[in-house]
Amino acid sequence: MSKEQYLVEIIKDLEQSFWDERGLGARYRTTLVGVEYFKRKYGADLSDKSWRNTLQNVVNVLVKEGIVEKAEFQGSGHVLLLNLQGCIHLSIEKELAEKNIPPFSCPCANVAMHYLDLLIGLNSELVSVELKSDHCAVTIGIAGQALEEV
Repeated sequence: MSKEQYLVEIIKDLEQSFWDERGLGARYRTTLVGVEYFKRKYGADLSDKSWRNTLQNVVNVLVKEGIVEKAEFQGSGHVLLLNLQGCIHLSIEKELAEKNIPPFSCPCANVAMHYLDLLIGLNSELVSVELKSDHCAVTIGIAGQALEEV
């Protein structure tokens, strides 16, 4: 077993243990998973005055870092949709789904929410993560101002 596969197994076991303990409530305890790395490496450089530019900056670094192969987003009102293709987390989430553990956290969405929330000053919420064959469809609820206002 490679070191990478070992780490994947550890992450999967940790997620399963957390799900066993908290169920869907785990979603509200994992909103910062994956954020600290980007805060340390990029700081405020990903922030912009518009939500579209901020999210494009986040998408660009997710691709640059090799976390996703491609990412697209669209937003309107209080809903933001992210499509994350070729995500390195997808295999873990699919294995957990086979054990009836739905995706309750998304580090990529967490980074997007963090930088968006810096712009709007409120906490957005991960609504759902739908697993597809080669990508995840993520829905984020935007707190406070509608996206058109930001």
